[in-house]
Amino acid sequence: MSEPVLYVQDGHVVTLTFNTPDTCNALTDIDLVEAQALAKRLIREGQNVRFDSMLDMVAAFQAACHHTRDHDEAVSAFFEKRQPVFVGE
Repeated sequence: MSEPVLYVQDGHVVTLTFNTPDTCNALTDIDLVEAQALAKRLIREGQNVRFDSMLDMVAAFQAACHHTRDHDEAVSAFFEKRQPVFVGE
């Protein structure tokens, strides 16, 4: 298991599992809890809103997740064509 988020669908039921591999992982336990809380909120609120409103919520939550040093490092590494060095911040 090396994927950070595992996705399994059984009929209409989707199970998300947040994996913490033994190797270097950019996500701390706090990050995982916050990500899981955002995902659960999107799932819960997505049942009662229009699709365009849901897309707005997803965009807002995703933008909030981009305010980290590790995100900046990932973007820099991508454009510099090198491996990122994550520090968990």
